Amino acid sequence: MAGNAWFELLDGDDATLGSYFVNEVTVVDVKPSASGAGLVDLTVTPCPELNDRGS
Repeated sequence: MAGNAWFELLDGDDATLGSYFVNEVTVVDVKPSASGAGLVDLTVTPCPELNDRGS
């Protein structure tokens, strides 16, 4: 399902690299994060319509 979300990008030492708001993404995989309880690792893809823009 496509949607919008806020997420924080962490480096390998769990330091926050930035917080981002993304539009029109689909979550294709989710699993518990090794970085700690209450966190998840997501794999997302942009919606296909966004891939077609500018072509």
